[in-house]
Amino acid sequence: MKEQPSSTDQWFGESPQTRSAFSRNQRRAIWERDDYVCQYPTSKDQKCAVFDPLGQVHHISPQAWDIAHTGEAKDTVDNGILLCKDHHIGSAGVHKDQPTALLYYRNGDSSAFSKLQHWRQELAANGIPYWDTEKDHDMRKIAESNIRRSKRENPNWHFPKKGRSNGQRNLP
Repeated sequence: MKEQPSSTDQWFGESPQTRSAFSRNQRRAIWERDDYVCQYPTSKDQKCAVFDPLGQVHHISPQAWDIAHTGEAKDTVDNGILLCKDHHIGSAGVHKDQPTALLYYRNGDSSAFSKLQHWRQELAANGIPYWDTEKDHDMRKIAESNIRRSKRENPNWHFPKKGRSNGQRNLP
């Protein structure tokens, strides 16, 4: 059974179509691994560093791309990274198309996010990236570094799987 989102799991202005594909346990692990700080690369060896304890988790390898090329989305902790709202869905962020869809949604187009997802899927199916591939490459390196640091600091740290933990805590 799919987890029901709590108000703290939702983004401001979020619609059901934009709810996180990461489980609550996965988001918590990513938040902790990334020290609750936006990991968006602003320049060489620099990150945004905005403290955001309920920040948004971004798929480094985009869902529509993975689905088009592997048949499934990679909803795993190693494919997620913490971003502040501005760097995730803002006009300066990785999903520059999201603010436009949100505007249409707020103005009554209940299918705005479905249309956006369909457009992304079409581009992905044709091998056309719909995101800033250079930033995602940088974010992959940052996430890998954060994983190594987390494992070094806590050798028992592990990646939670999708779904509930059956009462077991996934974070160190």
